[in-house]
Amino acid sequence: MKNFNKLLEYFVSTLMILMTVIVLMQIIFREFFNISIFWTFEVSSFMFTWIIFLGAAIGFMRKSHFSISLMVEKFSPKIIKFFDNFVIIVVTIFLVVVIKYGWDLMISTRYQISPSLRVPMSIIYSVIPFGSSIMLLYLWIYRKNKKKGKS
Repeated sequence: MKNFNKLLEYFVSTLMILMTVIVLMQIIFREFFNISIFWTFEVSSFMFTWIIFLGAAIGFMRKSHFSISLMVEKFSPKIIKFFDNFVIIVVTIFLVVVIKYGWDLMISTRYQISPSLRVPMSIIYSVIPFGSSIMLLYLWIYRKNKKKGKS
C-alpha cells in the first residue's frame, strides 16, 4: 500500500507541476507573443479535475480532512466512538453515491468528445469513480486500523 500511496502522491504532484507550466506557458505566449494556444485551458481544467479528486484521496490517506477534535474530546469515549462510526457510515454512503453517479456520468459521456483535445470526456470523468473509490478504500483502512486500536 505504501508504494501505491507514493505513486498517487507523485502523480498528483506531477499533474500540479504540469498544470502550472501549461498555464504559465499560455500567459507568456498570450502576453509577449500575442499567440493564444487553444488547448491550454482545456488541458489545465482536466488536470485540475484530476488533482481535486486524487488530492482528496490523499487527504483521506493522511487523515487531514476537517474534524472538530476540540468539541469531540469533551465527550465520553463511548459517545466519541458512536460519532466516529456514524461519520464513517455517512461518508461511506456519500462516496458510494458519488461512485455510482460518477460511473453513470463516465458511461454516458463515452461518445462525447472534448472540443480542443478530441478525447472522450469519459476519460476525464473517470476520475470521479476512481478517486472516490480510493477515498472509500482509505476510509475503510482507517476504520480497520481504528478497530485494532492503531488509529
